[in-house]
Amino acid sequence: QYKSLLGEYIKPGADLSDLVKKVKFLVKKLQPFSCDKIWTNDEKKHIPVILAGVFSLFTILRSGASFNRIEEAGGSSTFGDQLLMKPHNIQVLTLLYMFGCGKGPRSSLESQLMQIRTGEGKSMILGAAAAMLALLGLRVRTVCYSEYLSSRDFRLFEEVFQKFGVLDLVKYSKISTFAEDSNASKGNIRDLTESLLRGDLSSAKLGSAVIDAPAAKSPQRRLRSSSPTTKKKKQRTSTSSISHTETSIDGTEGQALDALKPSTSVAEEILLVDEVDVFFGAEFYGKTYNQVIEFKEPEIVTILKRIWDAYSKGGHRLRLNDVKAMSDYKRLLTKMASFGYLLDNEINLMLNQVKRVDDVPYFLDTEHDRIGYKVMDSISYNVTFGYATIFAYLKEADNLKNRGAALSRALVMPISCGQFSYANISPTRIMGVSGTLAAIGEYEKNVLDGYGLNKYIFVPSVYGESNFQFDKAGDGICFESSKSNFYHKISAEIVAATKSKRAVIVFFRDRSKLNEFIGTATYRQLGRHKSLLTEDMTPRDKDFVINKAATAGQITLSTAVFGRGTDFFCKDDSVEKNGGVHIIQTFLSEEVSEEVQIQGRTARQGKRGSYQMILLVSELESDFGIKAVEKEQLPKGQWYQWLCNIRVKHQREQCILIEENLKNATEIDGLTHDYFDSLLAGKKAKSKEQFKNLYQLMKKPPVPSSVHIDLALAIDVTGSMAPYAQSTVSTIENLLSGPSSLISKLTTNFPEIDFQLRLGCLCFRDIDDGSGKFTELVISGGSHFTSHVSTVLNFVKRACAASSGGFDLAEDIIGAIHRSANWQNGKDWTSDIKFMMLFSDASAHGLLPAPLVNGDNYPTRHPEGLTTNDAVTSLVARDADLFFCSFNPAATERTEDELSKYFKKHPDNVAEHCVVRIPMVPKESAISSTSS
Repeated sequence: QYKSLLGEYIKPGADLSDLVKKVKFLVKKLQPFSCDKIWTNDEKKHIPVILAGVFSLFTILRSGASFNRIEEAGGSSTFGDQLLMKPHNIQVLTLLYMFGCGKGPRSSLESQLMQIRTGEGKSMILGAAAAMLALLGLRVRTVCYSEYLSSRDFRLFEEVFQKFGVLDLVKYSKISTFAEDSNASKGNIRDLTESLLRGDLSSAKLGSAVIDAPAAKSPQRRLRSSSPTTKKKKQRTSTSSISHTETSIDGTEGQALDALKPSTSVAEEILLVDEVDVFFGAEFYGKTYNQVIEFKEPEIVTILKRIWDAYSKGGHRLRLNDVKAMSDYKRLLTKMASFGYLLDNEINLMLNQVKRVDDVPYFLDTEHDRIGYKVMDSISYNVTFGYATIFAYLKEADNLKNRGAALSRALVMPISCGQFSYANISPTRIMGVSGTLAAIGEYEKNVLDGYGLNKYIFVPSVYGESNFQFDKAGDGICFESSKSNFYHKISAEIVAATKSKRAVIVFFRDRSKLNEFIGTATYRQLGRHKSLLTEDMTPRDKDFVINKAATAGQITLSTAVFGRGTDFFCKDDSVEKNGGVHIIQTFLSEEVSEEVQIQGRTARQGKRGSYQMILLVSELESDFGIKAVEKEQLPKGQWYQWLCNIRVKHQREQCILIEENLKNATEIDGLTHDYFDSLLAGKKAKSKEQFKNLYQLMKKPPVPSSVHIDLALAIDVTGSMAPYAQSTVSTIENLLSGPSSLISKLTTNFPEIDFQLRLGCLCFRDIDDGSGKFTELVISGGSHFTSHVSTVLNFVKRACAASSGGFDLAEDIIGAIHRSANWQNGKDWTSDIKFMMLFSDASAHGLLPAPLVNGDNYPTRHPEGLTTNDAVTSLVARDADLFFCSFNPAATERTEDELSKYFKKHPDNVAEHCVVRIPMVPKESAISSTSS
């Protein structure tokens, strides 16, 4: 049938619409159709003929023009035939079995997964299956783990879908997108929530959000049985012959061949799966996706800009009360009546996340004025990281092509209004093909069983036995103890393969690991024939690199995401002759399936190929928690099994975490659906209550039961501080004891937390004060911290009463910070929160104003070589902030500025610790600085 149709309709000028009509006529014989419908053999005999029609149309659309050009030019018919994109026998048999042929006289459409060796045409199988299912009137979603691969595979069959008129029934996407679209069919929770926040939730608003039959809320992931029978039976592969009663696509007996449309009465949806791994990807199982409103008001724009300006210009760090004092806040609050708790929390998030604008690397698309983030093998411009992304737009404001429009679009208040579990999907059937079924474990099988997937079919290869080479007991596995040796080994293997006129593809875990290799001298010595394959490249650039990767002498350095599904097909005879494409994997995969997929990038479609792992021992130790010495106790032939055992243990631990995440995701999914149902029913009061509970659950960070705080006091006790001695003591007394103390205020505001405060104290004089320069509180055992407030207060009172020394206008502030931040006892600086409070009335050495520089005995260099950066480095290493309490703000201003500058630019200050300035007296009231 396929050959007959191809021969008839591939001819130039043939009417393909006639072929389409014939296929649709046969499809009508199977309608009305449902997944539970029992097919008889008389009905199933039409399936191979319909499939022949689908594939003949595909072949003609994809390669018919090229074939005809060869024919018209008088070229070899054999060569022309080789150009045709035709299905091979295993692809056809897979599809026939998928649609019930060979399963006995009566069967229905079943959920099932079929294993096809990597590189043997899963895309064609899924495309043809999608076309046939859509012709039957079913909605079809073909899912893959990658947006790039989904787009590629859709384009392969797009014209076929168009010709058959089923384009609106077929969609290709990631599985996460499928979950999102499934819930979107219930209504628009975002629009309804915005109406609730603005106080105008009404029946008029519900009309556009509700459909006749809302999607069922079900926090359970287990679906209905994959077959119409209720009793489960052990599945086994069997063969049976189809009735000899033949049918023909031309057997229409002269009936009118109208443009038949697929039935629209059936709303069942089929999930077609490209690789079983999609169920266990990092962004699906156990994960949720947020429903977020982009709340837009001019007051929000003003508040965001104010917060960004304060942060970016290094001025006063704004607090919530600072923002609440703004008139814009008050106007915004009137627009969100009864939602003040939400507004305050969102502003707190702004104040927190303004510091985290660079925490996740982002990509600025200057052509379209948008910011994106890496997701698998692509840059997604739909992913955001809350206010960090919004502040990134303000940071990049000068680089935006259309600044006004871009900021107008970006400066919003993103308000979470629910979370749906990705795992809560319920298609009518799940069918698919995968190259890694044999690699899945019991945990994965149990998960799939929850989706009604318990039937696995293993299909033989059309190319016979594989020509894949992996020397597990020899040079196929290499361990390197140092990064230098690791990089040299990778380069040496690359050079050896390319000298043999082979192609090499090297897979790194992620872009950061790839960048490390690119920065080495060994990389620069690899010559010109090397290319990078990374997520941030355009689809066209990716295609270019992929298409030339399997040519002689070519080196391709890729991130691991391209190890799944990417077709590095080898057409270079010299590469094949010399052993095929060589794959190097530079890390141990956490899942066997990923390793199998990476191996599958070579030896494709019966060709030759080889694979090896080159592993860095320190990464194995950090990633899997093992000790490298274990390997040394094993013969080389057992190394691979040792790695597999490590991976199995690691996977067991990960499964526990995944199930915990799934439990949490399922819980919040249920709460979201409850809230959603109240919105759809127009229950305003109940919706408000549910929204508040849901919002606070999503936005409230986990609260610890106890918090330990280390506070180090560094007190200047030189002669110039004598007038401030009593004020210093009183300030510290109020801070540490009484109803206004630090702990009392924290306990009042956070009654659920047990705060524990430890105190340390160092009193300092100047450099020239010799042995009296530092006086420290040391507790028994050598620790500098104690929880006894009275002990510290007595120590402070004695030290301040004996203020003396200091023989110039500057003091050893840098030395005092450095010394106390470097207390080395094992019990020092061990709490959750750490900070230092420094009391002084003088500048640090080297930082006096220019007119007073002669009053500094050490204006250029500390005698111990200490610098401002050293002091800051010590505090950053302790994760501590510095509170500078100044009794002479004019004298200490430059010192505070210098400390702030070094905090801000310190490369290790990822937590953004800083100097908090606390003037103890008005700037104009300070006593003039004089030497003591």
